[in-house]
Amino acid sequence: MRIPRMRFNQRMCLILCVSSLLLLLHLEPALCQNSSYCEGAPTCGECISLDPACAWCAQEGYSSSGAPRCNVLSNHTDAGCQDISNPEGSYTIIQEDPLGDAGSSPINKTVQVSPQIIDLTLRPGETQSVTLNIRPAEDYPLDLYFVMDLSYSMSDDLKNLRTLGGVLARELLKLSSDVTMGFGSFVDKVTLPFIFSNQDLLKLVCDTCDPGFGFRNNLPLSANLDKFSEKLLSATYSSSNTAPEGGLDGIMQIAVCKEKIGWREGARHFLVYSSDSSFHVAGDASLGQIFSPNDGECHLDPTSNEYSKANEQDFPSIGHLNEKIALANIYPIFAVLDTVVPVYTKLSKLIKGSTVGVLAADSNNIVGIIKNQYKAITSRIELVDTAPDGITVYYTAHCGPGDTQPGVSLCTGLSLGDIVSFDLEITATACFDDVSTQSFTVKPVGFEETLTITVEVLCSCDCENEQVSGSDICEGNGALVCGECECNPGWFGQDCQCSGDTGSDDVSQCTGPDSVTVCSGRGECLCGQCQCFPRQDVEEIVSGPFCQCDNFSCDRFEGELCGGSQRGKCVCDEKTWTSKCQCKKGYTGNACQCPDTNDSCMASTGLICNGFGDCVCGVCQCDPEESFRGPSCEECGICVGDCGLYRECVLCKVFDEGRLSPEECDKCGMIITVEKTLVLYNNTLVCETLLPNNCTVKYFYETLSNGTVHVHVQKETECQRRGGAGVSAVNVAIGIIIAILLIGLLIVLLLRLYIWYLDKKEWAEFEKERSKAKWDTSTNPIYKPSTTKHTNPMYGKTVLMHVEKPEKGE
Repeated sequence: MRIPRMRFNQRMCLILCVSSLLLLLHLEPALCQNSSYCEGAPTCGECISLDPACAWCAQEGYSSSGAPRCNVLSNHTDAGCQDISNPEGSYTIIQEDPLGDAGSSPINKTVQVSPQIIDLTLRPGETQSVTLNIRPAEDYPLDLYFVMDLSYSMSDDLKNLRTLGGVLARELLKLSSDVTMGFGSFVDKVTLPFIFSNQDLLKLVCDTCDPGFGFRNNLPLSANLDKFSEKLLSATYSSSNTAPEGGLDGIMQIAVCKEKIGWREGARHFLVYSSDSSFHVAGDASLGQIFSPNDGECHLDPTSNEYSKANEQDFPSIGHLNEKIALANIYPIFAVLDTVVPVYTKLSKLIKGSTVGVLAADSNNIVGIIKNQYKAITSRIELVDTAPDGITVYYTAHCGPGDTQPGVSLCTGLSLGDIVSFDLEITATACFDDVSTQSFTVKPVGFEETLTITVEVLCSCDCENEQVSGSDICEGNGALVCGECECNPGWFGQDCQCSGDTGSDDVSQCTGPDSVTVCSGRGECLCGQCQCFPRQDVEEIVSGPFCQCDNFSCDRFEGELCGGSQRGKCVCDEKTWTSKCQCKKGYTGNACQCPDTNDSCMASTGLICNGFGDCVCGVCQCDPEESFRGPSCEECGICVGDCGLYRECVLCKVFDEGRLSPEECDKCGMIITVEKTLVLYNNTLVCETLLPNNCTVKYFYETLSNGTVHVHVQKETECQRRGGAGVSAVNVAIGIIIAILLIGLLIVLLLRLYIWYLDKKEWAEFEKERSKAKWDTSTNPIYKPSTTKHTNPMYGKTVLMHVEKPEKGE
């Protein structure tokens, strides 16, 4: 009987669906049993350190069943293990005072960071998520220390600042009701070639200048703001020989001399640095025969309040200075002339929390700079941490409703009193050396309040502390630890049943299937088992049933075995009994040389290799046919601006065109706004690109204060704005080809017509000449007779001759 086609298809579909379901159910356990990453760990501690998915079976006699003791949890459960060691991480909040100002807080104290203390327990490779809430307090106490370059070139600025002291104090009181102000000054090291140490020489250069000095604390921070104005009025300038000044010496002393400067706890610390010149850095002091490095300690003389080690220690390095500024919770504001702004802008990028303001030639805008920079600094929150090696912190910023930024630890554009939060994903990548617990802090730049996180990394099992010495299971020759025997010296075997004195003439059990060498030549056959020779270096281990495996013959990356301890380690693969790299989470490859994600290839646009290349082993291989190069294929030497970076995202997001797939298009990380008409700013670079229909798209981009790129795209293409539909490049090419063919045919036709005209003209002339010819056809015109006849024309005619008569006398 013929089965109807539709019914047959339905039956086949049902059969296929059921078969697929049964196949998946059959394969799922096998997939779950892919535990090669866990297998091979000899102890419980090493097992749980491999990966959070690895667990240890401590049940006695379990290894005799052939199942590895280190395996994934589901495999142990399926195998019926009754004693599984699988410690899990934990998260405990120790202190969590709520956010609030001193008057509104339940503890009557200003709280800007919550929680304050957290304890974490992690296994290597495990991640715990912590949420940190931050609220910059309103009307928070303010400490402002003003340090000024008093070299001779700043004399005009000093005159103006003397009159602005009172104005500055009044403006700061508008920002906070609790203000302290201090004043310091610097010049340079008092030795050649920086400053003339001889006063007579100094007077020759500048007879009105005071003796030079390194740094002087003219006025510690004080709530008496009138004193600040008085100190400014009494300040005098000096002279130096070099254009860079010793300002970094002064900043270092301001940061480390907390008590002498007067920095208060529970206050925002601002340092205003004013200069018209660049600065000396570490190493410059060698010009003055000063070679001792800066020790980062306070050396303010109690009598003169001057830096007493100016001529004994080198200038501080920028990294050292950044560390001390962070510890003192100081916000530096560099108010400098426009000629040195580029130098201080680079310095600001290296010092967390610092900003740069352009100082007028006479410093009359210093009050405005301080107010503007204060608002700019308090409108941003940036987190920093002191996580030790073996701990990584990944940030996700929640700066406002709908404003979530993965991988970002900065929020900007805030107002005092706004609450922001950050998700911290804390991962233990390795065990700590010699200790199991370490603490570190996470804090906003410039804040005194911190989140303290104590992390315990689990690298050992509880059962390892419960060993049974002289266990009967171990024949009395070893200790039972986590279900396995640890044999006493001289004993070996699964149950410690063999000793060094036990011999065997039969070495067949000690020879591998593909070898004729007993114990691979790296051991001795005792009691029917290979006893591998120990290495002189205790860290190198020879193992395997035939001593064919070791932990030092794996591939190397950058000269280190398996890329180093942070990437992986060399283990014995119990399936193949060969040495191979066991990579840690985050790495892959035969030498753990490659990251297992494409994060290192991610461009600023959110695309892998910017959409112009492929990520191979964590490195971008840029498309050779494109103009983009660099680590993430973002550098274009022939491009104008960054138009090319955002071209593909604009095409796919707005016009559904371009080379990006829908998945890649979704990863475009910039904000794209479609506008009817582009509203351009000053010096805005307008980008243009073509659609496949040859229509022009216009757009421009800007970088927001939080680092996000905002692209503005004109809604209508140039074709639409002109009312045309646009002509595709293919149609243009076809039209050109047809036009060339038509022109060629026309030329050939014209040539043929011209030749025909010439032929016709010549034929007409020929016919005309032929019609005029009169030929005598009776005689051959070219015949010549053999005789010649001459006729006398006068023959037969009478000739009359007239003779004249001569004259007489002739």
